[in-house]
Amino acid sequence: AANIEVEALRAKLLSATTELEQLRSEMCTDPRTQALRTVGAAIARAMTSTTIVQSDEHAAAMHALTPSAITMTVRVLQQLDTSEADKLIPALLSVLDDCNMGLSLIRRLVVDEVEATSDPGTLFRSNSVANRVSTGLAKQKALQYVQATLAPVIAPLCSDPLVARGGLEVDPARRAGGADELAQAHRDLRAQSQKVLAAIVDASSRAPSFLLEICRVYRSATKTKFPQSALSAVGSVLFLRLFVPAITSPDGFGVVTEGSVSPEARRALVLIAKLIQTTANGATSSKEPFLAPLNSFLVDNAPRMQWYLDAMSAMPGQGQSQSQSGKVTRARSRAVTGS
Repeated sequence: AANIEVEALRAKLLSATTELEQLRSEMCTDPRTQALRTVGAAIARAMTSTTIVQSDEHAAAMHALTPSAITMTVRVLQQLDTSEADKLIPALLSVLDDCNMGLSLIRRLVVDEVEATSDPGTLFRSNSVANRVSTGLAKQKALQYVQATLAPVIAPLCSDPLVARGGLEVDPARRAGGADELAQAHRDLRAQSQKVLAAIVDASSRAPSFLLEICRVYRSATKTKFPQSALSAVGSVLFLRLFVPAITSPDGFGVVTEGSVSPEARRALVLIAKLIQTTANGATSSKEPFLAPLNSFLVDNAPRMQWYLDAMSAMPGQGQSQSQSGKVTRARSRAVTGS
């Protein structure tokens, strides 16, 4: 009886993936909303046909069938342009989440992107399907975590009188005052950036398991071909796709209430985000000349950023050594004092 049910599951998936193949061809000439909805429904059937398992035999069948559904999903997504994919991805993510197959799709998309990339400097920098799917799922699973991490430092910053009067502006072309005032602005911007980075690093132990899994996928997929860029790949998903957008648009992420971010506060958050993203990129100097006086921030925080990216993407059981833990403890202390 179990074998009959397994074969029934196999037949359902085969039927759904056959329909997907036909729709994939149709979408090359007819990429309309209705077609997108039909593809989404077919993907849903392909996914859900393998998710109700009551025995070990069913579980084995599900694992065997999953690659077919993932392969077809990837093929469909690769046929869509950006606007079309953006319509389909949110619904697809909901289906994937219900079926516990999101990570499998991310792994396939990330591996494909690594294989198609020749320059590690461009890896995961584009608005690719892999990045959009990863970002979408990360937001679904980690939004409350991001809010809880950033709200305690971003909310006070947005209401700080110093910020409100442009006190963190360090571009001479955008501020008045002399050299002493500019030097103070550099110190203030560094101190606020330290607070935000410290909040992110200190929250690593509370990171949701799904976010950690995504980080592991990016690291493991990258290290085979570009071993020196493995941690940078982790930084791209954590900062470029998650924390930095939440820092620069905290009202859009629910970190602060809508309407509570003044233009001066938003500008300050952009500058903070630039410093943190540059640190995550592994750079020791900023591209903008007006941020050059803060290059020491990048250098001083490089070890703790490396520790953080490693901790967020390490395989289970690979804890930090005592020396590494000591380094991050000292770095946390420096972040609080701003020294």
